[in-house]
Amino acid sequence: MNNDTGGDHPMPGTRMRRLFDENLSMIETMTRIEIRRLGRMPRGTHLGQDDGNPVTDLLPDRYLDRYDREFLYRMLGSTIRLRARLADQQEAVKNAGWASLFFCNHDQPRVVSRWGNDSDRESRELSAKAFGMLLHMHRGTPYIYEGEELGMTNAHFTELGQYRDLEAINAYRQRVEEARCQSSESMMAALALIGRDNARTPMQWDASRYAGFTPADAATEPWIGVNPNHVEINAAEEFDDPDSVYGFYKKLIAMRHNSATVATGEWNLLAADDEQVYAFTRTSGDDTILVVVNLTDRSAGLPGEVAELLGDGVAESQILLSTYDVAHGVKSIARGELARWEGVVIQL
Repeated sequence: MNNDTGGDHPMPGTRMRRLFDENLSMIETMTRIEIRRLGRMPRGTHLGQDDGNPVTDLLPDRYLDRYDREFLYRMLGSTIRLRARLADQQEAVKNAGWASLFFCNHDQPRVVSRWGNDSDRESRELSAKAFGMLLHMHRGTPYIYEGEELGMTNAHFTELGQYRDLEAINAYRQRVEEARCQSSESMMAALALIGRDNARTPMQWDASRYAGFTPADAATEPWIGVNPNHVEINAAEEFDDPDSVYGFYKKLIAMRHNSATVATGEWNLLAADDEQVYAFTRTSGDDTILVVVNLTDRSAGLPGEVAELLGDGVAESQILLSTYDVAHGVKSIARGELARWEGVVIQL
């Protein structure tokens, strides 16, 4: 690999990139399908937007960067900061390039615990749907990390011995036992919030002893503990429930498959300074949809720019998707106030 960037991180050089382009060209010629090259780039690197390459991707993962703990703490609960990061990504690939969209991966805590509310079932399901809607309605390719479609939460470990991540274990020893610059209670709270093992507990398939990840009568336990809430949060419980988080994700995926506007339409931000509501439009030709999501645990007034766009309100037929239900969405728009974690996709 040729490091042409001159930075600390090896990046694909010109020869590697040329090889990628040749392979993609050959595949597209054979299949007549447009191919996009997707990948992860450190610290929000913007590659390709200046040279007009239409298949180079961008992932501004500074707001997801596990090393930037101080930024992550400031990020918690901030609609403004999250919107700024996502808007930066969308604008960077507006004319050339493509975005990789994700909130969760193997190095990040669960989004419903990180930015949502996992304290009770209703709050967990509503906030999981809100962040799912937000991500999947953006322009780009969304990624679903295992269990995200179920609303899986952080592990909520309470003892250091439950962790397997060496970064977490070493950080505890260095800060608590050696440097003595942080209390055990404070460090354990931090690990419970942002530790990488939160995303590494076994997939919760069912309510059995090991969540279906391994047989309930297996002689050996999984390499890391199963989240105790797998009894309530599991695939078997949600598969046939259309109102579950899983059911909601199926609707999100169907929208992306069935709507060219959702899949590839232009993205335009609204109400950029609102502290609670994230709003934007997606447009393809004469078709425009509006997305409004309250990213807080309290009710929020519709931003003036959004209210003006909606005029006298909306009909049930205009509500394409809601984190609550269609009737609830119509009433919320009519009174100009979104309930906590309420998100609505509206046909304009």
